[in-house]
Amino acid sequence: MRVFVSYPWRQPPIITDITTIPNTLDGDRQFQVSAHISDDGSIEETYLMWSIDSTAPTDSIAMTAINDSIYAGEFNPRAQPNDTVYYWIGARDDEGLYNCAATDAPYHFVVKPRHNPNAEVLLLDTQDTTYYGDYMQYLALSDSLDIPMEYWNIQNNNGLEPGVIQNQSWKCIFLIGHAVIESPILKAKNDNIWRPALDTGIHLIVIHQYLFDSGDTTTFVPGDIGYDYFGIHQIIGTRVNNDFNSIRGISGDILTGFAADSFYVLNQESADYIKPALASSIWVTEENRITGIRNQYDDTKTVGLLFPIEHFNSYDYKYNPPVLAPVFTQFFVNLFNWMDIPVNIDKHSPSTFPETVILYPNFPNPFNNSTTLRFYLPKTSDVVLEVYDITGRVVASVIRSRMKSGIHQLDWIPRSPELASGIYFLRLQSGTRVLTRKMVLLK
Repeated sequence: MRVFVSYPWRQPPIITDITTIPNTLDGDRQFQVSAHISDDGSIEETYLMWSIDSTAPTDSIAMTAINDSIYAGEFNPRAQPNDTVYYWIGARDDEGLYNCAATDAPYHFVVKPRHNPNAEVLLLDTQDTTYYGDYMQYLALSDSLDIPMEYWNIQNNNGLEPGVIQNQSWKCIFLIGHAVIESPILKAKNDNIWRPALDTGIHLIVIHQYLFDSGDTTTFVPGDIGYDYFGIHQIIGTRVNNDFNSIRGISGDILTGFAADSFYVLNQESADYIKPALASSIWVTEENRITGIRNQYDDTKTVGLLFPIEHFNSYDYKYNPPVLAPVFTQFFVNLFNWMDIPVNIDKHSPSTFPETVILYPNFPNPFNNSTTLRFYLPKTSDVVLEVYDITGRVVASVIRSRMKSGIHQLDWIPRSPELASGIYFLRLQSGTRVLTRKMVLLK
């Protein structure tokens, strides 16, 4: 018989720093939990306990001491979609004093169901969707090209659980958003999240400079994901500079060769630049600095864009659905073809751009101090862009010049004090083509 001697000054074990498991898409796998457990005597027993859809433990395993105060254990709850998995840590010391962490509010995670069970593309968003909606443009692209995407927001699911991306049903993962992540994935070496997925041949597209580095110059060496998979030697962090507003493709490149003859305007004040080690350049700035690359490492294809390509499009996050720019759509058609993901040719021909002039909705609309105007020209032509009031009077002549093909963008500031709040019309004439958009000025 085991006898515990009680000392009145002794306290039960103290349990802290318990692993928080994010929500996941796969609940039938091993999950590792660790905790810091300390005591004024010695720890005799530690337990990892769990249950499904119940706030009382139903299963348990013994945990293993990693060092003097860190204990870890692995468990497979065999949870199914829509299950909530609760887990606890318990510890008993040499005096028999027992403590169970989070008894009243157990740690838990949810196994989310797939919204698109047939999706081969995972759209992984790092942004807070309360303020940003870039993902809506990719969902519009998904619909346009008949390519189902599974959307997953990292912040809304308490982090990134490996089971979300280590899924053999994915052919490709899009990592989007400009939330600054604590550990940029390209510097990861033997991590347990990204490398196992890439090692199986899942393609990865990373869009926006904040997902690559912390803003300073970053050098990659063999062993880094950035070097091995993306073929990058160095990223030059310049996002504090305001010298970046347009890019072009690379002549002959399978992804951007179609965009090599014109510069395409982006509504973005900065970008970072790449010095490749093995990668091919696909986008360059007017200063001929590389800001987009592609690479292939074994069976895994990667694309890195150090600028928000979504800014080619017209989207105000509040009032209008996304209007996808031809250069944006064409690039991703080429990208999906390169990654052997079928595109619905009936909905979008990969070999042609629209042969008509496009006047996109201004953003924002309604507006106060200024609004962004954007239009597309299929060829070089004479352009007249004017603003009319509701009586048909021209109140602003914005552009009267010959302009090259491509997407053009500018900010219009109504400077005339005579312009009162109300409805105005933006009129674009290019050759015989005349287009009009309604704008609302609020003062």
